Amino acid sequence: MAGGRRDQGRWFAAEAPPAPPTRALVVRAPWAGMLVRGDKTWEIRGAATHVRGPIAIA
Repeated sequence: MAGGRRDQGRWFAAEAPPAPPTRALVVRAPWAGMLVRGDKTWEIRGAATHVRGPIAIA
């Protein structure tokens, strides 16, 4: 791996930890908890989005 290495969850000199998500999906309880636990894997909304990758659950 160029630029640094990771050992047991610790980050070393040349590599920064991954950035936190910059976008969030607002979901009401109890569905938010189900998404986080993996019990619910889909969230269908009325409008399409171009957002892909990691997101926060708010």
